[in-house]
Amino acid sequence: MPAKNKPVQLELFGAEQQANTIEGTVPLAAKSGERDERSEKSSTDTRPEPPSDVSSPPQTTAEESEIEMQIDMLYEAAEQGSAEAEYELGCSFEDGLGVEQDITEAIRWYVKAAKQGHAASREALFNLFMFLLERDDPRDEVEAFYCLRKAAELGLVEAQIALGSRYADGHGLPQDDDEATHWYRMAAEQGSAEAQYELGCAYENGWGVEQDTTEALRWYAMAANQGHSSSLEERRSAELSRRALDRLKESGK
Repeated sequence: MPAKNKPVQLELFGAEQQANTIEGTVPLAAKSGERDERSEKSSTDTRPEPPSDVSSPPQTTAEESEIEMQIDMLYEAAEQGSAEAEYELGCSFEDGLGVEQDITEAIRWYVKAAKQGHAASREALFNLFMFLLERDDPRDEVEAFYCLRKAAELGLVEAQIALGSRYADGHGLPQDDDEATHWYRMAAEQGSAEAQYELGCAYENGWGVEQDTTEALRWYAMAANQGHSSSLEERRSAELSRRALDRLKESGK
């Protein structure tokens, strides 16, 4: 805040000193009493201080003005349906850049952009999920899992696998094999080797689906063909299990 301007007390001795010089014979001591009286009067004749609660208006820097202008332009573009502008607004609200930080508002803009297929917005939702969980505040859990579900619903493979895992383990969500298998399948059908492996396990053990060794082998094979090491072992195990099952069926006939 800029310093207040204080009233300037004017020195009124210049004219008097000039008069003493002109008179010449008048000793300065003779005028001392008059000078003291005049000086005392002058010192009390000051302008009143401005009220203490009066403050100067906040100064806006050129940089702040530029940011505000950019935010206005983003709003205008977002209203016209620009996914990129919606994403940038989400970033602004997440970071508090040019606007007051608001995670809920950030999520809203990310979702709007992600619904238009904006890939970075889906990733931003998933990153927010992880960030909110890392803060270890129970108040953040609702928004965290909302972000995770939205990212999964909008096709982000990492989010689908994470959601399936959370349902499978009952970690932060109610344990639910049906939901776990559903999300693993969504990711597996997009080519995720990890999800294909998990879906193979589900079919082999009957988790959320009817037990089916043949179907388990199919998913294990798909994952193994992408180099998923665990799937190679599970594939061998499943093949042995299928052969044993076939022998049991034959012996029962």
